[in-house]
Amino acid sequence: MIVGYEAAQIVDRFGDAFAGVPITYVHQREQLGLGHAVLQTNRHVDGTFLPVNGDNVFSGSVAPAVAAVGEADAVLVVEEVAATTGVIEMHEQGHVTGLVEKPIELSSTLVTTGCYVLLDNVFHVCAAQAVG
Repeated sequence: MIVGYEAAQIVDRFGDAFAGVPITYVHQREQLGLGHAVLQTNRHVDGTFLPVNGDNVFSGSVAPAVAAVGEADAVLVVEEVAATTGVIEMHEQGHVTGLVEKPIELSSTLVTTGCYVLLDNVFHVCAAQAVG
């Protein structure tokens, strides 16, 4: 679990495990965006992994997204809304070309829902990108 802001409260609340599943905490000392947060987990991930923003609640299953990653390098759960939050930039074939957190100008109405299925090869992409 990646923790940063209010990390002590989260660690105190969940401890070493939740529902019998062990928790490893990765501390993000500076909150420099989603890509930076994902990059902090590099030493702890081997294969496909599921980053989910902690301030989001989902009622459905992530199983379809996990199954779909076999056909792509990553799966993002998106929603079409007109809001200023993290937006997804895509080209015509539906491939993601960018993820911009809280842009000044909206370039898309597709926003992230905070649920991602990624392969561990994403770390080299995160390391090569600008912070944010």
